[in-house]
Amino acid sequence: MKRIEQLLGMPVVSVSDGVRLGRVDGVQLDPADGRILYLQYKGDHKHQDGVIPWKGIRSIGADAVTVDGAASVLKTVPDIDVERLTPYVGDRPVMTASGTRLGTVSSYEIDELTGRVERYHIATGGLLGRLTHSEVVFPHSAIRAFGKDAIVVDDAVGATPRD
Repeated sequence: MKRIEQLLGMPVVSVSDGVRLGRVDGVQLDPADGRILYLQYKGDHKHQDGVIPWKGIRSIGADAVTVDGAASVLKTVPDIDVERLTPYVGDRPVMTASGTRLGTVSSYEIDELTGRVERYHIATGGLLGRLTHSEVVFPHSAIRAFGKDAIVVDDAVGATPRD
């Protein structure tokens, strides 16, 4: 598994011609399914910015994301997917179904093979919590609602011991 911050900034390389297309600079996540559907990248030198459908990724390795070739790359996310995806999860408030604010999303872990978000990390305790790395970790299955203003989780997540 990789944390999102490990994925961001990785080079995107075409295996068919050995060219670096750019660097990963974002994701498009389906919040209902908890799966990344597209990786966004910032183009390098002669290459334009683009997106890679998850199925077009050959591998997410230790040092680079590889794709078979330019045919795996799109200019933008297709219109049919734009409405249901979210490009940003970090710093989103997380609260329990009973209304207790737990903190904000500080990171999440992705299965490199499936694109599924396996666990979310919540920074608790405000700025002091971030400095002391106080956090709660929970699986995607604990999410009850993934809204634009907050992520609502099962009350049991709030009972999780904090680091």
